[in-house]
Amino acid sequence: MVKQMQEKSNTFWVEYLLILSCAAILDPRYKLNYVQYYFTTIYCIHASNFLQTILNKLSLLFNEYVKKFKSTSSSLVGSSNVSDNDPVDSSLHQHNVNMADLGGDYDEGNDYKRYLNESSTKSEKSQLDIYLEELELELNSQIDVLDYWSKSSIQYNELSLLARDLLAILISTVAFELAFSMRKKVITPLMIHLS
Repeated sequence: MVKQMQEKSNTFWVEYLLILSCAAILDPRYKLNYVQYYFTTIYCIHASNFLQTILNKLSLLFNEYVKKFKSTSSSLVGSSNVSDNDPVDSSLHQHNVNMADLGGDYDEGNDYKRYLNESSTKSEKSQLDIYLEELELELNSQIDVLDYWSKSSIQYNELSLLARDLLAILISTVAFELAFSMRKKVITPLMIHLS
């Protein structure tokens, strides 16, 4: 009987390991160290493999949010910056042609600032990396994690959206006793009418 319960428990655990780990990492009291501690306790020598897998999946998910956020914001910016009235001006914006090449006004300072912005964004750390490098909040602090991410949305645009969506996922709506019960499940007429 213990083996059957352990098998059910392992099945449940494997299915929810990724989502629970990501949720714990996105809790500013726990972050990566908390997950690393428990993985080391549970999986011993395999902990680093599990942790790396979790981080890779979280990073992939975060990158999807960044792509989605950038495509949404670039379509909004693109529609407001380029006017359709002047096809030459529109063409210049599309191809990033220097005005100096066409005999127009050229501002070297603005051109240099744009160059610095473009080159610095390539080497910047992601919001996820910055968040993970920050110190954890006090472990016993009483905070509302969703409220924390709502307030942090200015600093962590995409990461706060990811946290909001990830932390809102219901893990289970089945009672614990039903999930791990070894008895046959009997649906009574009263249970049918509950939903």
